[in-house]
Amino acid sequence: MISYRIFFSLLLLLTFSTTQAANFVLQAEGSGDDIAQAKASALTNLSQQVISRVESEFSSDVAVSNADVNKNIRSKKKISSDILFKNVKYVDERKDGNAIRVVAGLDRAAVEDTIKFMREKLAVDLDLLNGDQRQEALLISQQLSALLHSVANANIVDAPAMANWVEARRVELLKRMNQGKVIFVSDVNDYQVEVDGLERESGEFLAQGEYSFVAKAAKHRDISGRFSVSAGRETKIDLPFIEKVEGQKISLEIIGAEQLRAQASETLASLGMQVQPGMKHKLELTLTDDITRVEGFVIHQLKLKLIAYKGEQQTKKLVAKSKLTLQGSDPAKLLATQQQLIGKGIASLMAEMDLRGYFATNE
Repeated sequence: MISYRIFFSLLLLLTFSTTQAANFVLQAEGSGDDIAQAKASALTNLSQQVISRVESEFSSDVAVSNADVNKNIRSKKKISSDILFKNVKYVDERKDGNAIRVVAGLDRAAVEDTIKFMREKLAVDLDLLNGDQRQEALLISQQLSALLHSVANANIVDAPAMANWVEARRVELLKRMNQGKVIFVSDVNDYQVEVDGLERESGEFLAQGEYSFVAKAAKHRDISGRFSVSAGRETKIDLPFIEKVEGQKISLEIIGAEQLRAQASETLASLGMQVQPGMKHKLELTLTDDITRVEGFVIHQLKLKLIAYKGEQQTKKLVAKSKLTLQGSDPAKLLATQQQLIGKGIASLMAEMDLRGYFATNE
């Protein structure tokens, strides 16, 4: 009677295990010296069915884990994975000589839970991720894509749409890792920017490298310049548009060293303004050069202070800085840098001011 009950219980257990295994969408067998090792082996073999589809340039450990097992296994493949299967079930535990064998599997519900979990990992603002987090997200996107491919015949709900969404996220991640995001910043709402001759919008991604640009806005002077893009980083470019003032005569006393006065007049002329003698307005410029000498190199820390006065009242103040490192003495290059700083400082100051209202004549 006892033998019959044992046999009947074993038969029910075998039937239950076989039924569960039949419901698995993915399954794999593993073996080990004890049940924990056998489960780890089965889970690793299960994960290999997915990650063997993942093409990656990275080589590292494959970490497979769930609520029952957490064990690192060295992979022989060039892959990098950290797959967290949800609700893995283990069945068909049996002795095979001195080893224990067990089957690990995912039924339909477990596959859907795993897909949901991995999707949530990708449904984040990609711009907020750092380099390591983007790399991790890229691997998850590859793994999720491979998982969806592995269960293509299981009729998972919305699997095709999910696959398209994952591919779109993967493309966006690659953009952020191999390209740089370019942001244009301006107080003018309606403007256009051409980068190397092609019209671009703020927020677009460009390949790493050097670029030239021209920015245009109605009733404002064009802005041109150069910028560099680094992969995986964001580049912000300020566009301080200056209102067009064609042939405007201004009453202005420029205060400062002779070089500063000459450069200021030249810059204002380039902005369409002709300086005429007068005391109604003042523009004061002060340029300092903090010099440091280190092992044959000369480091110039240039600082330009600009103060605009209306009558005797100070109305606007701006400080512009520039750093120049020279090997020895190079007066021509130093002068060019100073002139560039003066021009940039005055243009920036003018961009913040109401030119027509401020630069009225004494007439």
